[in-house]
Amino acid sequence: MQGQYVAMDCETGGIGDDKCLLTVYFAILDKNLNVLDELDLKVKPNDGIYAVTAKALEINKINLVEHDIAAITYEAASSAIFTFLEKNNPGGRNKLTPLGHNVAFDVRFVCQKTLSKKSWDKYCSYRTLDTGTISQFLMATGYLPATMKASLGALADHFGIKFDSHTAKGDTLACRDVLRAMMEKLPPNDY
Repeated sequence: MQGQYVAMDCETGGIGDDKCLLTVYFAILDKNLNVLDELDLKVKPNDGIYAVTAKALEINKINLVEHDIAAITYEAASSAIFTFLEKNNPGGRNKLTPLGHNVAFDVRFVCQKTLSKKSWDKYCSYRTLDTGTISQFLMATGYLPATMKASLGALADHFGIKFDSHTAKGDTLACRDVLRAMMEKLPPNDY
């Protein structure tokens, strides 16, 4: 079965493009949002010099000393991501749709630190499925309470989804589960 989506999330060393990418998780999903393949990486700068904030490490529950031992360089991550995308979309014949919560941030960070934007675009569509944006639409149309927050945590709570927050894999799979729950709120259709 061929993948349709590349669900993803990354954890960083803080807010801002000058901070480090620390973890990234990708899941190839079929049209029913079932995981077909996955790639879970701990990464570090090629030069080994981290730009992080203590608060980000606390939120993401990352011990930088332990992380550094297990992490691969951005350059090695680029190769692993390229191989993963090629394996799941040979030659880039069918663009995978990036799926996530505020996924444009994740795509930008991954392309800035690892895989080039040109290589990313070979395999992935510029169109995305973003649960942050979808939740705003559902609130505006009355399918979700207009007063709720659109954070992944608030949406997961609303739908009764438990997850390991602020981990790339935990956030990606929770996002997928939130999207499924959102789809169930809408009238039946053959998605």
